[in-house]
Amino acid sequence: MAVSKKQSSSGRKPIRNRQNKRLYLPLSNEHASQLNRQARIAFESIRTGRGDRAALLQMSSIVLLCEFPTEDGHGLLPLSLLQEARRRMARVMAAGSADETCEYARRLIDQLNEIVNEYDRQMRETRLHTIVAAFDKVDCMLVARKRSLARTRRLTIRLSDGL
Repeated sequence: MAVSKKQSSSGRKPIRNRQNKRLYLPLSNEHASQLNRQARIAFESIRTGRGDRAALLQMSSIVLLCEFPTEDGHGLLPLSLLQEARRRMARVMAAGSADETCEYARRLIDQLNEIVNEYDRQMRETRLHTIVAAFDKVDCMLVARKRSLARTRRLTIRLSDGL
């Protein structure tokens, strides 16, 4: 009589399983190229002066995705360069509106060039579990940011209703 093995019902994705050997290998060239292509398109639009808010948000994500593995010791750029670029991008985001193209300083463009090259290298050489952890951190930051914005909107509505 055949005995069936029970599937684990832990609800975890298979990629997160510690026994998954793929986690100890870098991304496949195909997947790394696809991610790097998106990064380079966003960077080129910024470099040529056509960068809008979408390109800025894409590059902000790339800076974070490069910063987190660097914090864990997988980066070749100094952490201070990544943090400075993140601060500069936040200032550009705060200064620009959602519809128009943003103005970028030459120094920021040079930093982003270095960061995109490092991102390319990390996607090709860093183990998958490090990349997955970086994506998870960025996702958590985005969720926390959305919650914060929702709370601010609710508070603004309450205050405006009281006036």
